[in-house]
Amino acid sequence: MRIAHSADWHIGLSRYGQVLPDGRNSRIVDFERTLERFVQSAITEGADLAIFAGDTFHTRREGPEERAAFARGLSRLARSHIPVIVGTGNHDGMSTVGDPSSHSLRWLQELALPGVQVVTEPGQSVLVRTQDGPTITVLPYPHKRAFDVELAHLDPEDRVIEAGRRLESAIALLADQAQKARGAGHPSIFVGHLTVAGSRTGSEATMKLGWDIAVSARAFDGFDYAALGHIHAAQQMDKAVYPGSPEYIDFGDATQVKGWVIADVEVGQVPVVRRVPSGARQMVDYTAYAEGDTFSMYAPTPSVPLDGAMVRLIIEATKVPRSGDVAGLVKALRDGGASFVKVDVRIDRPDAVRVDADPDLDIIEATRRWLNANGHAEEPAITMAQQLIAAGR
Repeated sequence: MRIAHSADWHIGLSRYGQVLPDGRNSRIVDFERTLERFVQSAITEGADLAIFAGDTFHTRREGPEERAAFARGLSRLARSHIPVIVGTGNHDGMSTVGDPSSHSLRWLQELALPGVQVVTEPGQSVLVRTQDGPTITVLPYPHKRAFDVELAHLDPEDRVIEAGRRLESAIALLADQAQKARGAGHPSIFVGHLTVAGSRTGSEATMKLGWDIAVSARAFDGFDYAALGHIHAAQQMDKAVYPGSPEYIDFGDATQVKGWVIADVEVGQVPVVRRVPSGARQMVDYTAYAEGDTFSMYAPTPSVPLDGAMVRLIIEATKVPRSGDVAGLVKALRDGGASFVKVDVRIDRPDAVRVDADPDLDIIEATRRWLNANGHAEEPAITMAQQLIAAGR
């Protein structure tokens, strides 16, 4: 069985985009074009199943443009007779807690596209039988809040550990059900949006993954393939596979090659996984550093062309650079083909004078001594500090 497996699309993310002549955000267009390439890849590769393993949209209030783009992609897969599974992640969910009718993907369920199964029920698993006869078990994102009441007697860290143990037990039971339900000689597939202990993180590391419910890769031993989402860095741990995000989400992903996977799955065999690059617009780091008042610029990966790239300009200096200097660096990158430039100024003051703390000094006098020791004018800093202190009383 051949699977086109993707996850963590975050369609609708407009960060690092620019306004195009037609008024659209370039990042929205990027996601739409990448989705078109994924659909074409599934068709060209002769996939028996296409999977979207959660976080298809970036927010629970995706716009009509993003909805239409995703519906077009699913419709094309349906016309090509490729069954589709759409799971839910932590960015998908209910607008009103406890009300499944408010789920952000309910509109997609109501469309009832042929061959498209959308699984949104919290805490539920669904067995889906495709035309080939395999069984697909879909488990929506297991949010730790679902365990908070039942495990309220445990401290937060032990609560997460116990929730992970219970989740592993639940996955084992689902594997037993899948084995009994599948057609003879056909594989069983798990689809989920969760964290596997020991996985390498990417741009999603800004989330508190330490408080995520995590399971061992061995939890999926009862399945022939675990199509996972949630971790943005592509990786495989035996039968557990993260395809990574098809688009760059943040500069934490800059060194990765984005895409999806084509997996060939057979009963009782380790799946054969092949990465397919998405051709996404790249993210590149450039660093400017000051020697006196002169800035020089270099790129860690100078072989990467700037044609349309999103660039993070890291400015390393011992003092705050003049706005004109920064503007000149940004213009140079834009003239070189960058579509967007994010400026990250990092000031290193090796010669800053430290003032010994005196617990008897009030904060204004301590501030005045530090300013004087480092050659800074007292005003307007002292007046501003006094106003802030007065406002906080």
